Amino acid sequence: MMNYNLFKEVMVERIMDFLPPVFRGCEPVVEKITKVNREMDALTIRPTNGSKDIALPIVYLDEMYDIFKENEDMDSILAFAAGIFLNYTGALEPKHCEITPESIKKHVIPNLINTKRNERLLESIPHRNYLDISIIYRVMVESEYEGFDTLVVTDELLEMSGMSPEELHETAVQNMYDNFPLRADSLQEEDCGASEIFTKNFIIVSNVQELFGAAYMLCNDVLDCIADEFGVDDLYIVPLSIDEFCVVEAREEYLDRLAQLLYNKNISCEDSRCFLTDSVYSYRKGASEMHVAATATAETACVN
Repeated sequence: MMNYNLFKEVMVERIMDFLPPVFRGCEPVVEKITKVNREMDALTIRPTNGSKDIALPIVYLDEMYDIFKENEDMDSILAFAAGIFLNYTGALEPKHCEITPESIKKHVIPNLINTKRNERLLESIPHRNYLDISIIYRVMVESEYEGFDTLVVTDELLEMSGMSPEELHETAVQNMYDNFPLRADSLQEEDCGASEIFTKNFIIVSNVQELFGAAYMLCNDVLDCIADEFGVDDLYIVPLSIDEFCVVEAREEYLDRLAQLLYNKNISCEDSRCFLTDSVYSYRKGASEMHVAATATAETACVN
């Protein structure tokens, strides 16, 4: 089978053969794009005159290669990529791309990501570090096609908003409360392989949209409320993904099982973008911060 580097070269060399004459005067360009938890090769067909009046779609070559491995039909992959460029290249329409200071303030929300896996991304955007995770910020924008998309807040967007980094954080958290309400559900054993010892005082927390819901993990009032509901002072926090986490009363005999649960959840996750951390955290009611209580490793997966 063709390896990825050769696949990438062939895509660049042949993609123009699959595009109509209207794309003459353009050239294929591959750039590394830093995404959450990963870097990806992005192929764009860019006008050689440097025009900025064209909306340029992106084809992620990493994803194209995954499709190619299923059938090894290079021509079908090239035709598929060409179809993306044909369908989505066009003049920008303001209603789909207008970002204003007001829209940033109204629609910005927090997003937790893993610090170590995203060092390069974090070098270039506003963020806050906390233990082994970082808080970045996203602006929700209406999608031209369905639902909404998100834009990561850059230094440029922060400057446009007129907010300080502190105001950005406070606004994002408040928007989360207002627009992405908390959701807490009792954990079912089949959901993630939890042991029977977790049948009491064990819940999954996210938001009603199940999107970036792990950010509620940093809300002390939420954790204090859960502790009150459990009738305990100490909690363990298990981040299952960037979208959700589970909370269990802190009992020493639970800790190894929780690390096992987290390890199994992380290695079975098919979408690397969802990974948040290998850490299980502890939290005491009324405290201002969490602490790392355990780390999920291959050894923890061997716990009986």
